[in-house]
Amino acid sequence: MILEIIKLIFFAANLPKEEKFNVLQKANLKVNLVKILIRLAMEVKALDNKKYIQLQKELQEIGKMLGGWLRSTKSY
Repeated sequence: MILEIIKLIFFAANLPKEEKFNVLQKANLKVNLVKILIRLAMEVKALDNKKYIQLQKELQEIGKMLGGWLRSTKSY
């Protein structure tokens, strides 16, 4: 799943600006899915709270970056 996100971001970076939005939307959806899966892993005790918090902070930062990129390409 993470590899798919990286692939989509790399792909979007190499597209013309007017074609980036749909690819970035897919990456954003996958990031949101990973957030849910990480939360579920914590709830079933597959992750401890410390690791969960660290992963969530990193995913939040990725989400913010993707959100900004999406907003900048939305006008196309």
